[in-house]
Amino acid sequence: MIEVDFDSVAETVVKECMRVKPGETILVSGGLISLELIEDIAVSIAKQRAHYLIVPYTDRLQKRLLLEQLLSTRYGHAALLLEVRPAPLHGVLVQQVCVLLAA
Repeated sequence: MIEVDFDSVAETVVKECMRVKPGETILVSGGLISLELIEDIAVSIAKQRAHYLIVPYTDRLQKRLLLEQLLSTRYGHAALLLEVRPAPLHGVLVQQVCVLLAA
C-alpha cells in the first residue's frame, strides 16, 4: 500500500497551487472518504491566516441531488440545486484520489 503524506500534499495545494493569502475565505469540499486530507488542507489554510469552510458530502447526498436534477430536467422543472455564497470564495474540491482546484 502506498503511504501518502497528506500534510505535505495539503501544504503544496494551499501554498503553491491555490496561493492562499491572509484574510481569504476558502471553501473546502469533499467526500467523507477524504476527510483526513480535507482536515489537513484546512490546517494549512489556517497557517496562512486565511479562513476555511468545510462542506462534506456523502455518496447518498450526491446520488439524491443528481437524481433530483435529472428528474426535474426530464419533466421540465427547474433544478433545485442551490449554492449560497455569502462572500467571494476560492475552493478546493477533494475527491477520492484527485484534488481538483476551482477559483
